[in-house]
Amino acid sequence: MTSVFKLLPIHPLPESESTISSWINTLATINMIQFWDLISYIGKFTRDYDFIQTLSKLTGVSKRQISKFQNDFKPNFWKTSHQCIFKNCSFKAKAKSSLIRHLANIHDVDIKLHQCPRCNFNSKDKYSIKIHLANKHDINVVLHKCPLCPFKTKDKRRIKKHLANKHDIDVVWHQCPHCPFKTKDKRTLKGHLAYIHDIGVELHKCPHCEYQCKRKARLPEHIAYRHGINVKWHQCSYCDKKSKTNSDLKSHLAFKHNIGVKWYKCPYCDYKAKQKSDLKKHIINNHQEDL
Repeated sequence: MTSVFKLLPIHPLPESESTISSWINTLATINMIQFWDLISYIGKFTRDYDFIQTLSKLTGVSKRQISKFQNDFKPNFWKTSHQCIFKNCSFKAKAKSSLIRHLANIHDVDIKLHQCPRCNFNSKDKYSIKIHLANKHDINVVLHKCPLCPFKTKDKRRIKKHLANKHDIDVVWHQCPHCPFKTKDKRTLKGHLAYIHDIGVELHKCPHCEYQCKRKARLPEHIAYRHGINVKWHQCSYCDKKSKTNSDLKSHLAFKHNIGVKWYKCPYCDYKAKQKSDLKKHIINNHQEDL
């Protein structure tokens, strides 16, 4: 065993902010070994030694120093087959190639970037390049048609999603474990858990003030609206008014030009208002006897 147990040719110390997985990924890259091959090699020795001791023998870094860094692998990960090795990830694959692709796409290890030959776009997923070439450059376009309606798409994967969302075919419901909410889209459930139940929340902070938000798309809107940075003006088609946000433009169109108005109607007379608060005031002022 000792004759096989040799130091990796290049074995830098972990960076101060490293997790053990990011350090192993660095070791694999600079020694020109695939991440998964190095993990498999480590796993063979971990059956006889503990995980940290194996890393110490392979790198010459003391167990005490390695133990200071976050171990983001599952316990006994080397005993599982075709399951993601990272904590808090339940992904399972039918084939080793699918697992390796998952590790690159989701956990950023052993990444091989595929470059578009026509522009600066690149992707971890080779299939994404194919879709990009079709969508952006109209190269090798194959249109996939819905068998039930006129919908068609360049991306075959969207047909399955379309059939589920629009025609309720092969629907997989994603149920919230905390309330009756359910959705056909797994990402929507993730957003629901964050926004409604504060689970898995990632707060996006404004670099210019104390503002922070759960939804990433709202941060540039805030920066534009409050700080006047990277403002995209929305011009009214009927007057000189322009707004920093599309929602402000919609409000302007409703209140000033009666376009896209949602009317709030009085249940006691013909009065109607553009704002719910105005309707409430009207009822209090004019229909006290009907309340």
